[in-house]
Amino acid sequence: MNNGKLFNLAALGALLYLSAWAGAWGMADLASRSAVASMARWERAGAMKDNGQWQSLSDSVRKAIWLNCLSSDYEFYMGKLFEWRSLSSSVWSSKSLDDRSQAMEYYRRAVAKRPSSSLAWMSLAKTRFLNQELDRETFGALEKAMVFGPWDPVIQLKSIWIGLALWKQLSRSKQDELVAVIKRSVTRPALVKRIIVMAVQLDREDVLRPILGDGWPGRRLEKLVRARDKRKK
Repeated sequence: MNNGKLFNLAALGALLYLSAWAGAWGMADLASRSAVASMARWERAGAMKDNGQWQSLSDSVRKAIWLNCLSSDYEFYMGKLFEWRSLSSSVWSSKSLDDRSQAMEYYRRAVAKRPSSSLAWMSLAKTRFLNQELDRETFGALEKAMVFGPWDPVIQLKSIWIGLALWKQLSRSKQDELVAVIKRSVTRPALVKRIIVMAVQLDREDVLRPILGDGWPGRRLEKLVRARDKRKK
């Protein structure tokens, strides 16, 4: 067999191999679509409406992982599915703790495949925070989320929420980093109102006062603080 025929056979083999991979990846995407669509509906509704479908959705995403083991997206989707299921039980129940632990494992796999995924890092930090696993891994995940997604509004809001909740446990340098995130975030009108509500709910208005000043955000903060204190009496 001459070199030309060998080259053609090799090229054909490579083409078939790539076609098989492309086909598998396309099937993986199709397999995960129902889960992605369902989670989008849950997000809009603020609750998991079709709890009975959870198993079939998770089976579809597991199939996607098998079909495309290189993508971090499907590991991330599995983590989100377990997070959603954890909300169907009380926050401190053993079932919720177990579901969040399962979610953590999938988020770890997601960041191992794509270390720059700010959403996966933040999801890992959030689930560990909710399970009260406040260690180096938790704070490291939170820091990486802020590094890779400094202007992502989802990352900003969640990092501020976790940071304010853990304010007294943060080192001075970490507190300074959180203040920097808040300063970036309050320049966006869509975020500042939500940040004010978070701070008041967590009794951390003292962190926001020097940042907001005497303008309308500062006045809104003081109004909500007075209303909160009145309810406590």
